[in-house]
Amino acid sequence: MTALYAYIRFSTDIQIKGDSIRRQTEMCQNYANRHGYTLPEENILIDKGKSAFTGENVKTGELGKFLTKLDQGEIPNNSILITESVDRFSREGFLSVIDIIKRASSKVKLITLNDEQELCMNSFDSMQQTLTIVLQSILAQEESAKKSKRISSAWAEKRRNLSHKKLTARCPSWLTLDRDNDTFNEIPDRVTIVKNIFELSFSGLGTNAIAKKLNSEGVKPFGHSNQWASSSLSKILTSKAVIGIFTPTQRIDGVKVALKEIHNYFPEIIDEDTFHAVQEKRKLNKSTSTGPK
Repeated sequence: MTALYAYIRFSTDIQIKGDSIRRQTEMCQNYANRHGYTLPEENILIDKGKSAFTGENVKTGELGKFLTKLDQGEIPNNSILITESVDRFSREGFLSVIDIIKRASSKVKLITLNDEQELCMNSFDSMQQTLTIVLQSILAQEESAKKSKRISSAWAEKRRNLSHKKLTARCPSWLTLDRDNDTFNEIPDRVTIVKNIFELSFSGLGTNAIAKKLNSEGVKPFGHSNQWASSSLSKILTSKAVIGIFTPTQRIDGVKVALKEIHNYFPEIIDEDTFHAVQEKRKLNKSTSTGPK
C-alpha cells in the first residue's frame, strides 16, 4: 500500500493567522481524494514558523526530519510526498531546491500540487523542467529577500518614531499597554511582587529559595503556571526592562540578533543601582555555591 505524505510550510505570524495552512492542507487532501489515497494526520508534515529563506525548515524543521528518515530507510520506498510548490522546500536558491529534490526523489515519488508534476532524478534530464525549477527558485528567493528587506525597513521606521508610538504591544508581565495614550502602565500588585523579588535576591536568597518562599506564601505567579520556578525568577532578575530598557531583536540570516538597547522605553520600577547590585550578588552566589541545591 502506498503511503502518502504531505509537506506544508509557512513562516510568518500573518500566514499562521491567515489562510495559508487551510489552503495548503485542503490542496493535499483533495489530491489524496482524487487519487484514492489516505492521508493520515501524522503524515502531514507542518513547518510552522520555519523559514525556507534561511533553510531553518531543513536544519531544524519537519522537512529536515523527513529527509533524515528517508536517508535512514525509515520511510517506505513506494511512498509519495506532495507539496504545494517547489518553493515550499527552499527559498535559498535553485541549488538548494535541486539538492532537496534529488535527495527526496531518489527514495520516494515527489509531486508538486500547483501543476501536479512529478519531480524525480530522471526528470532532470529534461532541460525544460530544470529551467522551470531554476526560474521558480530564483523568483521565490528574490521575493523572500524583498519581504525581509521590507520588514526590516518597517521596524527601523518604528524605532525612529519611538517618541510617538511604541514598537509593539508586547511588554513585561508587570506592565500593560494603554493603546489610547500609547503608554505602558504599571500593574500595581505585580510591580510590588517584582520589587519584593529583587529585595529577596539582594538580601542573599537564591532563586530556588525565593521560589519556595513565594509559593509557600501563596503568591500567584505571572502567566499560566501554578507555581513560581527558578527559571522564571531568573528571567525577571536579569531583565533590563525593570530599569526601563527595551532590547529589540531582529532575525539576520535565520539567527535572532539583539539590536541597540532603547532606554526609557518602559517605566522604571527598580533603580539602576539596585539592579546592578543584584546582578553582582547573583554572580557572587554562583561562584561560591557548591554541591546540589
